[in-house]
Amino acid sequence: MIIGISAFVVFRILLNGDQSGEYVQTAVFTFMAIAQLMHIFNVRKTNSFGFDRSFFQNKALVGAIVLSVALQLAAVYLPFMNDLLGTAPLQLGTWAIILIAAVLSTLVVGLFNKIKYHH
Repeated sequence: MIIGISAFVVFRILLNGDQSGEYVQTAVFTFMAIAQLMHIFNVRKTNSFGFDRSFFQNKALVGAIVLSVALQLAAVYLPFMNDLLGTAPLQLGTWAIILIAAVLSTLVVGLFNKIKYHH
């Protein structure tokens, strides 16, 4: 629910600009992908944040995250993928919004998990 609400916030922030609908949809699509990848850190461990040394020992997980990010970048920046998926290349400022929103939503979910499992 938190990631969904955050996606709506990203949508509203970008909708207030002069970006095309295709651009805004690409940004929200990218936010959802990045937020879900970051959510992995909240579900790896129930008692703490799941980004520690042990994360890098799970080569399959690291590989899956790297592949997912590469595919997302391809969907956003490769012209034939833009045509196929209806995406648009994102600007650096939009990436900042996406990453801030993804980090904040990850932290909020982590906080709720901490409260849930410690009380």
